[in-house]
Amino acid sequence: MTKKVKSKVLEIMALALEFNGRSTKCECTGSKPTIFVNFSGHTCELDVNICTQGWTFHNTNAREIRDIIYLDRTSYLDRTSTLKELNKTLKTLKAVIAEYEERENR
Repeated sequence: MTKKVKSKVLEIMALALEFNGRSTKCECTGSKPTIFVNFSGHTCELDVNICTQGWTFHNTNAREIRDIIYLDRTSYLDRTSTLKELNKTLKTLKAVIAEYEERENR
């Protein structure tokens, strides 16, 4: 994994931690978006899932945005578009957070 890719991954993880530093189940926070970030070391894969209206176990109609990004350039997962995909995910994540904060400040 290149330094640029690692930096983008850490930025995504930091945003998720800053925004969802506490429980965000709908029962606790209403419609605050919930961000899931999972790194799979065995495939060098980043899975980012954003529940834009909050997370609840029983809500199967929730709006979700999901990006799965393969990070390793040296295996069969070699992808030249990794940085573009990470930037797209960051842009989406920042937009969801900004939309929520704007809604909360009204």
